[in-house]
Amino acid sequence: MKFFLIFFSILVVAGCATMNAPEHNFIALNNINEMTAYKEINQYNNLVLQKANIINSTIFTFRGRTMSAFGITKLDTKKKNFSVAGFNPMGITLFKMKIENDRVVSSYVIPQFGAQNLDRAVDMITKDIGHIYFNRKIALQNKSLEFSEYNITINKQIDKKKYKYIFGGKPLKLITKLMYEHKKKIWSVDYYDYKMVDRGTDGREIPYKIFLKNYKYGYVLEINTKEIKAAKEIKKTNLKKSDNELNKQTDQ
Repeated sequence: MKFFLIFFSILVVAGCATMNAPEHNFIALNNINEMTAYKEINQYNNLVLQKANIINSTIFTFRGRTMSAFGITKLDTKKKNFSVAGFNPMGITLFKMKIENDRVVSSYVIPQFGAQNLDRAVDMITKDIGHIYFNRKIALQNKSLEFSEYNITINKQIDKKKYKYIFGGKPLKLITKLMYEHKKKIWSVDYYDYKMVDRGTDGREIPYKIFLKNYKYGYVLEINTKEIKAAKEIKKTNLKKSDNELNKQTDQ
């Protein structure tokens, strides 16, 4: 826990921020039947955005303190790849994180934010960003549905980890994803404000507001999407400049 306290006490701007997910605008499902539920969840699966560059703002919150960044996330959920870079208003790279094939391959925070065991903290946050974007589609074969007045839940067990996928709205969309281990809630992700995006991207729909809470370490990530772009629309010169800055900082 010490490395998380150090990490966030240095990377912060004092401020008030919520540690709980905002309420969803639940709509009564009016006794939706199983056939319709399967159809709408399959429709959701087919519309999930798979590959794009996402321009967004991110807020990290820990013990009432926050750190904000503006960034670019390059996403390819089919390959379980993503890279994210965060910048301050001056354009200085604050952090860069990368996952390939669902594994952390690099995670970097500007040295001015350095602290003991920082790499361990950044790797954990990098994995949580993966939890946000990966595995948003769920195969329905042999899956039973749990119905309530406002949502439908699908449970998935992998070894000792239990996942809950909660769908709501009309038509049904994923609104909450949770993971439990040894009967303890480890993290949850809530999705809001789904919008259709340009058909040039691989997939058509994405939640523009996302809220992740890590219960084990007590921090939250809030992500607000500003714009979706095809990969070629992100200026290579800007990315190259950022990479050069990163290399210089890393060598120092």
